[in-house]
Amino acid sequence: MKILVINLLRLGDMVMTVPVINGLAAKRGDALIDVLSFKPVGQLHSMLPNVRRWWTLNRDELQEGMNRADVPTLASFAVLQEQLDAINAEKYDLIINLTQTHFSAWVAGYLKAGDRLGLTYDLKGLPHFYSPWFRYLDERADGEVEDVFHHTDIFAHACGLGESGRDWKMTSTAKGKAEVDALALSEGEVIALQLFTSDEKKNWPLSQWTDFVRNIKRERPAAQIVAIGAPNESDRINEFIANAGVTIIPAITSLEGAVALLNRAQVLVTGDTSIKHLANSGSAKVVELSIGWSDSRRTGIYKADSLIMRAVNDGVPSVGAVHGATSALLNGNWAAIEQVAAAYKNEVNILRSRELSSGFWYAQDLSEQCNVRLVTTLVERCAWKITLNRERQKQFSEFGSEGVALRRELRALIPGDAELPVLAHLDFLEKREGDRTLAVSSELFTLKRERAPRTDLLDIAKFRKKQIELEFAHQHLEHKTKLIRTLKSNWTENV
Repeated sequence: MKILVINLLRLGDMVMTVPVINGLAAKRGDALIDVLSFKPVGQLHSMLPNVRRWWTLNRDELQEGMNRADVPTLASFAVLQEQLDAINAEKYDLIINLTQTHFSAWVAGYLKAGDRLGLTYDLKGLPHFYSPWFRYLDERADGEVEDVFHHTDIFAHACGLGESGRDWKMTSTAKGKAEVDALALSEGEVIALQLFTSDEKKNWPLSQWTDFVRNIKRERPAAQIVAIGAPNESDRINEFIANAGVTIIPAITSLEGAVALLNRAQVLVTGDTSIKHLANSGSAKVVELSIGWSDSRRTGIYKADSLIMRAVNDGVPSVGAVHGATSALLNGNWAAIEQVAAAYKNEVNILRSRELSSGFWYAQDLSEQCNVRLVTTLVERCAWKITLNRERQKQFSEFGSEGVALRRELRALIPGDAELPVLAHLDFLEKREGDRTLAVSSELFTLKRERAPRTDLLDIAKFRKKQIELEFAHQHLEHKTKLIRTLKSNWTENV
């Protein structure tokens, strides 16, 4: 079976799809998996042995061709068509578009395949998702909502890999290992830093980096501090090292070198999306600095037992909080990390990443003493999973199985002495969702009974869209209410 995975975004977005590629290879033993990306992202090919062929499009070249007066107007389109026709010659059985953009949807629609997943435009320009999970990503996950699934989880569930775990494995190449060997590191502790991101608004101020490395070096004098960077960051990194006043080893590496280094380091402190997700395949623990427009809910570090430091009120994490959390993480002292989270809770949220057995990622706020948000979030996610997997026709026993699994998950995260508050909150959730279900039912009934005259296709389309939205909301609320009831019924049982 030939599969083409399309991701026409940046490097970090492509790395987030690695579990899909590895999962498809494991699930479909006969699969021949190819990838289509923009040209710079093709650097990943050498580290992903499950990818047979890597097709690339040169976005800059195509855009330049459309803006140059000395190039025929349609030249770029002709070049693109020629490249896509070459891909079509492979006759793929399945095309998976993991990019929610107009361009990628058009590309996915132009390419021919026996089956599809992901946003695709047909010949009439109409969108198709081929999975409720991709519709969720398009209509809900990118909106202003309180809680959403991690993008990696959406991709995995949409491709039928939701319950199989997330395999982030990437190969350390000979080239990458040679780059790390050239750093001449000793056998001792290595602390890796990524000072710069692709957006200045996401950078932690250099003055705070300076205080941080001085504190770390004072506390751990034998530690080797390594500053990771791309070749175009070399001058800025060397300038920082010259002013830091402590020994820092510059590591100007390729992506292959970065992956190899992250298998050697004990911890990585970073705000960069690409390096952060590369670390999912390595052994280094991760401290993510979530600054600016970074959205840790959708794209946070996935590796279990990593830390996300998200400043409140659009600020930046303080040196004391980052140093305290990093030091405790290096020592494997979660009690100390919780103390840091409590001490700095007015300025920063410290989140612990977890990969849950229910098939998704969760970031637990370590400063929260109340478990209300935890229970609410996990109930909501499990209900969405049932809804998006189209389990409407399954029997109550299926919800019971999900309720038992959710109970085990919550028991592992909530202390035993919190039993009564949890039950009380489940009672509250059951009543709230019951009231919401009645409200949606009433609105749906009113819509059908008192619908306005539909005089043209636009009126018909608006009515149908509203009806579908209400029916889907009603279905989801029914699933959530049933799940809450089954969770309540087995909460105190010794399951």
